[in-house]
Amino acid sequence: SKLDSHFTGVWTVAHPEETLEVALRLLPDTKHVVVVGGGAHYDRYLESVVKDKLRSYESRLDFAYFTEFDMPSLLERLKHLPSHTIVYHTSIMRDAAGNHFIDATQAAPLVAGASIAPVFTVDDVDVGNGTVGGDVFSFAAHGREVAGIVMRILNGEKPQDIQITRSASVYMFDWRA
Repeated sequence: SKLDSHFTGVWTVAHPEETLEVALRLLPDTKHVVVVGGGAHYDRYLESVVKDKLRSYESRLDFAYFTEFDMPSLLERLKHLPSHTIVYHTSIMRDAAGNHFIDATQAAPLVAGASIAPVFTVDDVDVGNGTVGGDVFSFAAHGREVAGIVMRILNGEKPQDIQITRSASVYMFDWRA
C-alpha cells in the first residue's frame, strides 16, 4: 500500500545471511543449519525472509526448518541434532499448538537451553540466556533513531520532510555461549 504524504519512519531489515556468514567463520565445519521459528504472523514473516536470504547457501549446507512443532516437541528435537549443526532462532511468539510465548524471555532461552548446537539469533533482545547472537536487529539503536525523528517533529519539522531510513543492525555476541 502507498503511504500518505505525512509519513516518516525507520524500516527494520533482518540480515540472516550476515549471521550465517559469521557463524561459518566461527564454526567452519558447519554442515547443517536448523532454522527455528513459530506460527504467529511475525514468526512466519521472519521465516520467509530467512528462506529468501539463505537460499544461495542451500547448495553447500543442509537446511531444516523447525517451524511446525509445539514447544515440547521442538525442544526434544533440539536435544538430538547431528554434529556440525548450528541453530538460527528467528521468533516463536506462538507454537504449533497455539501456546503463546514472549520470545526474548521465554522461547529463546528454552531453545538455547535444549539445543546441543549453538543458537544464533535475529534480535538483540534474544542475545544472552544461552544464545550466541550474530548480526542482530538492535531495538536500542532503532529506538534512538525513532526518538530522533520524534524530536525533529516536536521541534516543528514536518514528517514528510524527514527521510525514511533503515535501522542499522549490529554484531552482538554473548561470549559465554
